[in-house]
Amino acid sequence: MSKIVWNFERRGSTQSAVGDYMPGKILQSRRLDPIDIITREGGQNTLNQPIDENFIKPVNVEIKLIELTGKYLDEYLKELRWDILKNHIESCANRSKQSELSRNLKRSLKEMKDTKSLYILNIEDSNSFGLTGPEGDMEASQKPNFFNLCKANFFTAENPDPRRGGSYGVGKSIFWICSKLSTVLFSSLVDKTDSNPSGLRIFGRTELATHSIKKKSYKGTGFFGVGSFEKEEGYSYEASRSVWNNNEIARKLYLDRDKNKGTGATISIVGLKENIYGESLEGHEILIGLKNKFEKFFWPALIPSRKKLNLSFVYQRNSKIRNEYDHLFKVDLAKWQKFIDAYEARKNDVVKIANTQNSLAKRDLNLKIPPRIMTKEEKEKNKIQTNTPFEFSIQRGDQSSSNDDEANKIALIRGFGMVVDYYKPSATSISNTLPYFGVIKVGHLLGSSHSNEVSETFFRDLEPALHDRWDAKTKGLDTKYKNVRKTVEEFYEKIDEGLIEMLGEEEIESKKGPELLAGMLNLGFKGKKDSDYIISSENIKAVPTEKFKWNVSGTIRISDFPNSKEKSKQKNKKNLWSVGFGFSIKEETSRGDKIPFSKITFIENDNVTLIEKNNGAKVDVADTKSFSFEGEINLENLVEKVDTKLLAINFFTSNN
Repeated sequence: MSKIVWNFERRGSTQSAVGDYMPGKILQSRRLDPIDIITREGGQNTLNQPIDENFIKPVNVEIKLIELTGKYLDEYLKELRWDILKNHIESCANRSKQSELSRNLKRSLKEMKDTKSLYILNIEDSNSFGLTGPEGDMEASQKPNFFNLCKANFFTAENPDPRRGGSYGVGKSIFWICSKLSTVLFSSLVDKTDSNPSGLRIFGRTELATHSIKKKSYKGTGFFGVGSFEKEEGYSYEASRSVWNNNEIARKLYLDRDKNKGTGATISIVGLKENIYGESLEGHEILIGLKNKFEKFFWPALIPSRKKLNLSFVYQRNSKIRNEYDHLFKVDLAKWQKFIDAYEARKNDVVKIANTQNSLAKRDLNLKIPPRIMTKEEKEKNKIQTNTPFEFSIQRGDQSSSNDDEANKIALIRGFGMVVDYYKPSATSISNTLPYFGVIKVGHLLGSSHSNEVSETFFRDLEPALHDRWDAKTKGLDTKYKNVRKTVEEFYEKIDEGLIEMLGEEEIESKKGPELLAGMLNLGFKGKKDSDYIISSENIKAVPTEKFKWNVSGTIRISDFPNSKEKSKQKNKKNLWSVGFGFSIKEETSRGDKIPFSKITFIENDNVTLIEKNNGAKVDVADTKSFSFEGEINLENLVEKVDTKLLAINFFTSNN
């Protein structure tokens, strides 16, 4: 049997050098935490390669954290060929005091020496294809999964499958970033194909900077496998090839797989950083954190009624499974039930306006997507805009759910069901007492029609390297679509307008006399049925200055109904809107008098004309859909004979 080694490509003194791992630099500039990225990337890699694309049989994913100490760690390092790898890591650690990679490696080597322990994190999937394909990228292969994950860097297919969660090949670098030793191992059970034998496949990769050992300079990347000497068209070099069907080394490296589970792959992070959350944690705490993140980003794939993913967690210390924490590792979607209710909303369950506790509203909207201009063939297929559907649902919560981290956000979802982003819309909730939980579904989540296929591709193209948002500024979009920014702006405008329409004005039932202005500042809109626009408010504030006087301020927004039948016929050519707004006294059982403004000014003075201020404010607004006001109200004449404990203040808007 050929010798298993770490192979590092030699570097000549005049050849280019590599500093810190560049994909890692890209990830560090993003807004997600490492634990978010590793969860999303691990789940996405798995769901990208299901044997059953209809997910009648879900993909299985087991997250196993293995803690090695003493002789178990020594045996592991021996099989890892630590005598070779350590020399390269030490050289890289000592190469620069300014390099973040060098500092991290130096600290990690000291921690290993002091603690004599190491964490390994295995992400193992089954009922998936696994690491199929040839050793290199020169051979034709329909599923070059091995090369793309284990050898390629920044690799993107020319025509990526729209069913895949990602296409950049950058997010996978999180596995190396989360390793103390910048090292990741792989194992896979695969079926026999023309490009590879069947059985167990093992490989490894480390990502270092350019470094030197005994006056020999090496490039940054090293590969773990069977050493080979390759010749190609006059070019010869040393390389590492996959280790096949070596069950003994798989067992000693904790990469062995149960054949009864079928094909699939294992990603093994060597030396998982204990401070992945920003602080060092115990092993079971790390797993609980990973579980919570999987639930946050993959609940659409975990819903029992439409399950695509079976998820389990295991904590192992040396050779022993730690069962005492199993009850903490069980998947629990209770925290995400509001989003799930919105996701599964059916026509019989919804109302037009969700303005009461736990009510559901749903809208079927559409977006015209410009033709893709990437290739000549695609131009021929898509010469005109495609009218594509998208679905918007919201679930109203109760006051106790206001403290939820994702309250008043919208889960953006496509493809197999990973939450791309929890989007905070620019339009705020109509009321601040009942939060909402929204879901937008696009693309393949709505079916496999041509329009859904176009939608899936478009929204995937909107995603940057980490697939964490739908952004018109994503690099390369202008080479794929015309007027793409206008299309994206229209999409988010429709979300804002649909949100305002679905939330409506909250119905508040008061069983106790509220304190004046205490927690009952009700913000809402009120529009006439025959009007073609609606009024909403945000950032309404009332600050007491004297016993009965209050400084007030806020912003008013004007939004067109997204599906108005008469909009195109009746839209005011002068872009002039009439708006009413202000404060009123709300008695315990009914709404009372409107409060006059003693003072009122507008930030956009040229666009807003004050018509009346004695019965709330009435204004004419020209050529703008938002304005802010500042003013003063005096309640003395209205409340002098009324017990203020039985009063609250209400903010109103209206279409005049």
